[in-house]
Amino acid sequence: MEHIKINWQKQILKSELPAPAKLLMLTLSIYMDPDGSKCFPSISELECATGLTRNTVKKHLRLAIEKNILRAGNAGFSGAKKQQKIYFPILNTGGQEMPPTQKRGSNGDQRGSGDAPNHTITIPIKDKRPFSSDSIEIKLSQKLFSYILERDPKHKKPDLQEWGVHIDRLIRINKRSPEEIAKVITWCQTDSFWQNNVLCTEKLRKQFDQLTLKMNGDKSKTKPYRPTRVVV
Repeated sequence: MEHIKINWQKQILKSELPAPAKLLMLTLSIYMDPDGSKCFPSISELECATGLTRNTVKKHLRLAIEKNILRAGNAGFSGAKKQQKIYFPILNTGGQEMPPTQKRGSNGDQRGSGDAPNHTITIPIKDKRPFSSDSIEIKLSQKLFSYILERDPKHKKPDLQEWGVHIDRLIRINKRSPEEIAKVITWCQTDSFWQNNVLCTEKLRKQFDQLTLKMNGDKSKTKPYRPTRVVV
């Protein structure tokens, strides 16, 4: 339920967690399912959304689990080559905890998804699928990363399959054409402000409308030079 998510957010804000951990937990809450029971963003997505380093994200996830604020398991996505973590919020107020998804254990007993860190559940997800190396999703992801590499040759290489998911959503859900996306990538990566604020395709999709308006606004300001007519 939505109120469960809100109560968990309030619990985070009132907790003694350090500021980076609170930021991370509140970011996790944005990814929660509508019922507030679970979420499964990748470390890279959390890294990009929070601005925290990868090691810092992992450190504060462990801290939240140790403080019994969060539980983690492995989510086996259909068609995925590797497992991804799934997170379950824990409400400590009044001893209330999100009911985990029930699944039969190997010995036939009923167990919750959050009962053990290595517990695996299968979650079908339509838009997380492997993209071919010559797909438009990968090509646009590579285009963005190539601009980043020009400024920082040692920048960590992203999971292009993961980046491709957000490009795919931008095309399918937001109805943006590949040509539009390519233009916005080029513009934002040559803009002194936006180039360091759009460092992943998730942020690109989130800010796409604003970037498009800003790009078009800059174009309208650029008018051809017309010499002043001098009357002699």
